Amino acid sequence: MVKDELEMGEEDGLKLKMLSFLGIKDGENLGEAFETVVRALGTVSKVTHSRSIEAVISKVDFAPLKSLKQLTRSELDLLNGFVKRVEASLTYDDVLNNQIGVQRLIDRSFRKRLAAYYTKAIGLELMAHAAVSYIRKRNCPVVLADPFLGSGLTITETLKRLDSSMVRLVWGVEPHPLAALVAYCSILYFLKGDRSKMSVSLGDVFQSVYYSSKDPASPSLQREDPEISGTNIILTNPPFTRWELLERSRRGFLKDLTETLGYSKYLGRKQLNLQLVSLFIIDHLLRRNGLLVSVLPASTFYTLYGVAARNMLKEKYQLHAFVECNFDASFSTDSGLKEVVLIATKKEPDPQKKTAFLTIESRDLKRIPQIKDIMGLARLNDPDVNWVDLTQKSILPETNWSVFFGKTKLRETLTHLLSKASEEETIGPWIDIYGKDSIMRGVEMYGPDFFFVPNRYWHIAEENAESITIENSQQEPGFIIPRDYLVPALRKPALHTDKIKPSVRHYLLSIPPEPIRDLKEDVGKYVEWSIRKLTAQPAIKVFGQLWYSHVHKQIRTKKPYGRVFLPDKVDPTFRNRGFFASYSQIPLVASKNFHIASLNDKSKDKILAAWFNSTIFLAYFVIAGRKITRTWSRLLEDDYLRMPIIKVDRLDKHALVEIERAFEVIAEMELPPIKIQLNLQYRRRIDRELLEAMRIEKSESALSQLYSVLEPNLS
Repeated sequence: MVKDELEMGEEDGLKLKMLSFLGIKDGENLGEAFETVVRALGTVSKVTHSRSIEAVISKVDFAPLKSLKQLTRSELDLLNGFVKRVEASLTYDDVLNNQIGVQRLIDRSFRKRLAAYYTKAIGLELMAHAAVSYIRKRNCPVVLADPFLGSGLTITETLKRLDSSMVRLVWGVEPHPLAALVAYCSILYFLKGDRSKMSVSLGDVFQSVYYSSKDPASPSLQREDPEISGTNIILTNPPFTRWELLERSRRGFLKDLTETLGYSKYLGRKQLNLQLVSLFIIDHLLRRNGLLVSVLPASTFYTLYGVAARNMLKEKYQLHAFVECNFDASFSTDSGLKEVVLIATKKEPDPQKKTAFLTIESRDLKRIPQIKDIMGLARLNDPDVNWVDLTQKSILPETNWSVFFGKTKLRETLTHLLSKASEEETIGPWIDIYGKDSIMRGVEMYGPDFFFVPNRYWHIAEENAESITIENSQQEPGFIIPRDYLVPALRKPALHTDKIKPSVRHYLLSIPPEPIRDLKEDVGKYVEWSIRKLTAQPAIKVFGQLWYSHVHKQIRTKKPYGRVFLPDKVDPTFRNRGFFASYSQIPLVASKNFHIASLNDKSKDKILAAWFNSTIFLAYFVIAGRKITRTWSRLLEDDYLRMPIIKVDRLDKHALVEIERAFEVIAEMELPPIKIQLNLQYRRRIDRELLEAMRIEKSESALSQLYSVLEPNLS
């Protein structure tokens, strides 16, 4: 409606002038941004019963709107007409759609810099149910906040379920002016126009907290009200992005902020990141006995930097629940990463109370009221809820809380088997048995389509004992590469899916740090071709003049050779994969898409490969793998070092021989997906030999049980 009327002349001038006054200078669509502003103003006009746009401007205490006083009389009249037409037909759905639509109007580079992702409907439902349950147990109104406000969806979803008498104050901070304006107007709508109960600030909450902590006289984030001693509820979806993507000055500021607020005590080396600082900010703002409900990346609870988050939460919070969604990896729009919702109360934890790990299996939002029961600490007898004592020692990795979601029968079966083996001292933590030097990440390179041959541009046309010849499809002259420069290597797991013993068809180019003119045969010409075609650009940018030798240096210093290759990430259902770990009779090199394990002994390495292709390990991976997305999981080097693994030196000679024989059979086969293998003779044989070597009694019965509980997880 507004869009049709803003075509030429004064209307266009009004649009640009208004957006400039409000600080909205970039965006995906400035025309739609203007419409969004008009709907927001129409919302305020309706709930404050304002007769004109001047009345709206005078009533609101959202600072950027005051700038509209600079509009001319004719511009104000024109704007008033647009606002009144919106107001006349405004509905609840219009307010909600304005909040949802803001995200796609924010400039993409701005969104990426802020890691601004808004919460999906199911996440909002979860937050609202938890907050309402908490509020209804109290005898007084609450202070409700989102320090990472966005368009205010986390707050308004809760407000629409509450009587305004249950709310003392709502506050939030948002750095983007359009999102902040929409949040202000939407919150005011759900507070029925009561401006005394809200405060929305345009700005950076990290800086606001920093300066208020440095200078007690500086303005507080919260309105100065003697009746308010702190925030009772924080509902939020804080920003998270890779630490190294932040500007150096920003990283330095966040480190200083963490130290200033007194949270450095939770940190180890290299453990700081944006979501962790966000958690510290939230904790700083939340009063004792307050409720925290937050969307967080699942990686917060299994990565090294997550140690600080876990330590703080275990020390200062009663952890009521962690919630995951099985039909959708994330609770945030456009995120794609695995996320969870944390529900916790800031108080000394009661060791008698366990934490619920709830898996939402259905899109049916009627199941969400379970949260009210969890908040009441009812022990739901529900197959989708696992109750866990996070203080109790476990054979499973204590650093990865995601292992407690779902898969109850599989987890219990595997825990029983591993615990029995641990009692027999036939398994133990990798780092204690083999040390950290027995595993390493493969070679990292900048420009795999230069360093690996064949690659996107070049195929191998001819091979002989001295060299290979590569050619491309552009009718350019081929290049002869001497074998002095070639190292047989595994490039990526997707090329090896059905045979444990890989057919190696790739070479890594290992070029010493010599001038291009001194390189043998056509190697120098190949380097120069890559410079011209920009395939080497990433390496040149990082390593400079001798960029082509950084792989050679890694191979010389790291010596990344081994016989057992563990893929960096795989589909945990093994839908298109017949094994986990590759095994080579001779030591090979691999890219960073693999971890390389080596005990420097061919027979021991073969046992290691048997372990990593056993159903025992596959079950462990299904449970303990770090969920990156809905379809990918991984284990990092730190995970491997802490996982239980078979003690090869504890096995008698007969057990070693039988495991090797069983492994040789399966290693030579073309293997179907894992699910198809369960109960087949060759798989049962290798699993049985390993269980008996681990001194597990009734191995046949144990295997049948393991297969039956694993099979449903491979669908």
